[in-house]
Amino acid sequence: MSQRTKSEDLFEHACTWFKIPCRRVPEASTQTPDYQIELSDHLVIAEVKQLDENEEDKRAWEECRKRGSAGSFPGSDSRVRRKIHAANPQLKRLTAGQHPGVLVLYSNTSLGNYDPEDLHNAMFGSETYTIAYPRDRSSEPVFMGASLAQDGLLAKDRNTSTSAIISLRHAAAGEFSIAFYHNKFAQVPIAPDWLRCNSVRHFASQDRPGKAIPFWVEV
Repeated sequence: MSQRTKSEDLFEHACTWFKIPCRRVPEASTQTPDYQIELSDHLVIAEVKQLDENEEDKRAWEECRKRGSAGSFPGSDSRVRRKIHAANPQLKRLTAGQHPGVLVLYSNTSLGNYDPEDLHNAMFGSETYTIAYPRDRSSEPVFMGASLAQDGLLAKDRNTSTSAIISLRHAAAGEFSIAFYHNKFAQVPIAPDWLRCNSVRHFASQDRPGKAIPFWVEV
C-alpha cells in the first residue's frame, strides 16, 4: 500500500466531522480509489488527491521573501486537470456505472492554490473570447462572443465516472469545510440533498443572466 498523505488523514477527519460513514478501500493503490463513503445511504467512491508545493511555488515564495510581493503566480487549472486525468480511471474501476465517484482535492500549499474558476476551466473548458479587429484602425474592435474552449476534461463522452470534485478545506481552528463542484455530464450524478449541513456547499455549472458562458451557481 502506498504511503498515506496529509490529504487522506484530513479527509478521514473531515468524514468524522461531518458524520459521513467512510471506509478505506482494501489494497487502495494507484489503480484503485482510496475510499468508499455513504451520503444518505448512497455508496460513493472517493479518490483523494493532494496538491503539493512545486518548484514554481518555491520560486514565487522566494520572490515574495525578497520583494515583499510576487508579480505572478502559477496557474492551478493545469494541476487540477492532471488530478482529474489521474483519478477518473481509478474511479471507473469501482463505480462501474452504478455508483457516483468523487475526486477530493486538498491543497497542501498556500501558493498555487486553486479557486472555483480553476476548477471550472479544468472541468468544462477555459473561457475564450473572440474579438474582431477591423482593417480600419480608427474603428473600435468588435466583441464577437464568448465560449468555452475544448480543453475541459469532463464531457458527455469522457470522464463521466467523476460525478463531482470536492474541495476540502481545513481551518487552523480544526474546523472543516467542503464544497461539491458537480459534473453536469456525470453518468451517476450526486444529489445535493444527500449532504446538507453547515460548512457544506454545492455548486453546479449554469448559464448566468447576461452572460454568454456558464459558471458556478450555488444549488
